[in-house]
Amino acid sequence: ADIGKLDDGTWTGYAACGQGNAAGWKPYYVAVTIRVEGGKMVETVSIAGSSTADDGMTRLSWDAGENGQYLNAAVLGKGANMGVQAQMEAQLAQATVAPIDTVSGATYSSTAVYNAYIDAIRRAGGNVEGLGMVANVKSSAGKSKHLKEDKNLKGADFADGTWYMTKW
Repeated sequence: ADIGKLDDGTWTGYAACGQGNAAGWKPYYVAVTIRVEGGKMVETVSIAGSSTADDGMTRLSWDAGENGQYLNAAVLGKGANMGVQAQMEAQLAQATVAPIDTVSGATYSSTAVYNAYIDAIRRAGGNVEGLGMVANVKSSAGKSKHLKEDKNLKGADFADGTWYMTKW
């Protein structure tokens, strides 16, 4: 997707990971920082877990031991699954932004990294219309999948919990 010209600087976006998850592990925030030069993204500076979002007051429970393994698997990849950082950086090289493939076993974290990345682009003044994702929708076969916000969700089997659709 064409995100347009971005404002130069370093921008951090945030997304919640695992709110309402049925497994009971601690939900947390993911923070993705990008660097923009000449109106274009040039680098993913960092991807990190956090207990707070950008306001510093909204709290979730980042736990490096419990959550770190999933965030690391999402960022770096696992088995045959390419990590989301490599996927995002491949997009940087092509000056494009598109939905990413999640890493099996780190689906929530993969989605949160992507959503935080899109939030960073939005904060840099980018056009991110249509790039938001719905987190952790289960298909009738029981496998996790992701749907872009413009897909028809009628009949989708959602996991228990509260889910938020991001629309900018």
